[in-house]
Amino acid sequence: MNLPANIVASGKAAVQSLWSDTATVTREVDNEEEQTTEPQKVYENIVCHLVQKNAPTLDTSEAAALTEPVFTLEVDTAVILHGGDAVTVQHNGQTLKGLAGKPFHRTFCNAVPLSGVDIA
Repeated sequence: MNLPANIVASGKAAVQSLWSDTATVTREVDNEEEQTTEPQKVYENIVCHLVQKNAPTLDTSEAAALTEPVFTLEVDTAVILHGGDAVTVQHNGQTLKGLAGKPFHRTFCNAVPLSGVDIA
């Protein structure tokens, strides 16, 4: 669906006005001279929104139902994340660290799944 640019801009502004989290993204960049890779910050303190939901686990050995948290990071469409980027999110006084998955490009934001999330 192709929406007029002014509608897209208004929608992005409305959605992003609700965001209060920030993220720093580090990516492994090739150093051709030394034939190595080194971490490099590609985004710092970008405004974002962390979404958390619970998904059922496959382990049914416990009597009680178990769930596994699933995290998705929503960022502006101008922010391009790559699978494997290291992401640190500041959310309501908590620090969450994880790895970016393959992004899904939406009209108003890019949604990126986070894996291996560690909450501090």
